[in-house]
Amino acid sequence: MANNPLPDFVYVFKNSVIDGEDLKYSLRSLQNVPHGKVFVIGDKPSWLSDRCVYVSIPQRDDRPKFENSEENLRAACSDRRLSDNFVLMNDDFFIMKKIDFVPTLHRGLVTNVVAEYKSKHIDAPKYTNDMLLQKKQLEELNIKNILSYELHAPMPLNKNKYLEMIYKIKIIPSQRRTAYGNYYHLGGELIKDVKIYPDNSPRNPADFINNPDKYLRTHVFLSATNESFRSGLVGGYIKNQLDRKSAYEK
Repeated sequence: MANNPLPDFVYVFKNSVIDGEDLKYSLRSLQNVPHGKVFVIGDKPSWLSDRCVYVSIPQRDDRPKFENSEENLRAACSDRRLSDNFVLMNDDFFIMKKIDFVPTLHRGLVTNVVAEYKSKHIDAPKYTNDMLLQKKQLEELNIKNILSYELHAPMPLNKNKYLEMIYKIKIIPSQRRTAYGNYYHLGGELIKDVKIYPDNSPRNPADFINNPDKYLRTHVFLSATNESFRSGLVGGYIKNQLDRKSAYEK
């Protein structure tokens, strides 16, 4: 069984941006954190080099994206080549400053996050319901003060613990991080979510709206929607800061 001193990084990937351009820059951002192998599970962009461990899993368009990504994650956790402790990434996560390791982060009580979504994300009722359903599943295990771990930032996991958990609790795919974090009582550091929507969107963090340049310069982790990565301030900043080709590109 793999037991590397540095955690491997896992991307569960369905190509939604032209040839995975966001994944390319996310991989470039790994220069800012010590890591072991890099796994890409799912789709494969044309530029991906053999330095990545690639596992092909067809990404179906006839089911929700979180079901695809959950299948990808379970495949990764079942792979003997993956280090026991690893970091779960998405293609729209970017590590913008040097860090020694990825910390455990959460965004506060699920009840507060639900209230935020009802005020800012009124077009996402299913996701809001998913949060409440996962909270209920956890409370039935006598877990209290349920925290949300559904941040647009990397999260450390243990593959054996993840596989153990999925047989003991019903997982709502969009809330897998919350299930894991609360089931294993991880705690962690409270932060606000870092995802940036189109520049003028009211969904953006207040600090970004008030002073976007400062926000981008000071944050360790950034994330972007397809549109804001392609043509927004956050996308321009990420591309400017990560302008050097990585070993994970041909």
